[in-house]
Amino acid sequence: MAKNKSQTTDNKIHFATIFNYGIENLHFKKELFKIPHYLSQYQDFKVTFIALAKEQIHKESIDSVKGVKVRIVGTKKSYSTIPNLLLIFELIKLSNKIQILNLYHLNSSTIVYGIIYKLINPHGKIYLKLDIDLRPHDFYTKKNIISKIKRHFLYKYTKHISVENKLALNNLIQKFPDLEPRILYLPSGIDVPSQEVLNAINQNIKENIIITVGRIGTRQKNNELLLKAITNIELNGWKVYIIGKIEDTDYLKFIDEYYINYPHLKDIVIHTGLIENTEKMIEFYTKSKIFCLTSSWESFGLVLIEAILYGNFVISTNIESINEISDNGKYAKIIEKNDDIQLAEAIKMGMQYVTENENNIKLQQDYICNHFDWQNIVHILRRELINKI
Repeated sequence: MAKNKSQTTDNKIHFATIFNYGIENLHFKKELFKIPHYLSQYQDFKVTFIALAKEQIHKESIDSVKGVKVRIVGTKKSYSTIPNLLLIFELIKLSNKIQILNLYHLNSSTIVYGIIYKLINPHGKIYLKLDIDLRPHDFYTKKNIISKIKRHFLYKYTKHISVENKLALNNLIQKFPDLEPRILYLPSGIDVPSQEVLNAINQNIKENIIITVGRIGTRQKNNELLLKAITNIELNGWKVYIIGKIEDTDYLKFIDEYYINYPHLKDIVIHTGLIENTEKMIEFYTKSKIFCLTSSWESFGLVLIEAILYGNFVISTNIESINEISDNGKYAKIIEKNDDIQLAEAIKMGMQYVTENENNIKLQQDYICNHFDWQNIVHILRRELINKI
């Protein structure tokens, strides 16, 4: 490979992510850090992550992505797309040493960071990771100045663009056919457990537990749908665990009214709060029999992969990525969005299914490990990045 003018002096490709929103400890378990971490395992890559912190970042989190130089330059508590001066100063210092700049989302901060980087290092390449679904996005067709700038940025400044689901991939290519050579399907993934761990997962260790996991109470996650469905089911000893940080005050009011209307469910439908401990989270996946995802939209749905891997009967609304995650419904019961009656029937089916079917867990594990192993996913990304340097 010919040496690019922006390549580091140690002949390694310097890949740097700059993230405009405050990072949290949970981000170290997601693609935001998994991609840099697995790229850093290649000897020809040097990897840096530049960010602001929304909370105190634990040493254990940073240690979990060894090989990545994590540069936290300040704090940021609120969600905002406004470019941050501390990040800009850090980017100005490092731009000439960065060969590939990784940016997330297409917004004002992305555009500012990208343009600054290219002004300082015109030989550098920008990899834009989009988190998009099938909802209409302003940069597709709108003719206002902001949308025009976004389209201009896509065409003039990006070298690599990835999306997490195939429907969004096809939609993006249809909207921007000239960009097709730059666009890559790159799903999220998992760290594949050892074969010993996988072999230990069977119906004998599972309990009559239904779980859902995510940012609880947001409009996107639509957790109310599950709670409504539960009122139409004879649970007979089953328990429901809602796992995740509650992020909406209206949902807290909904819960209060829910327990007033259904007092018998107070000890059955349990909100655990955020579970940061990985082992504790895996224990829930391993013990539970049914997993429900009720989202109104998702670009991907990482929790579905985890639930299928750990042998759950998975029920999901028809989000954009459900077909590739479930092998076209083979490993999930797909329901319509916002239909609590259909969800209740699917849960009843799941209760019967898990007591009769013992052989599906191995097939589920094989499918997930073959299609969503982070090591394989990042290998594909690395090949794409190198081929287009």
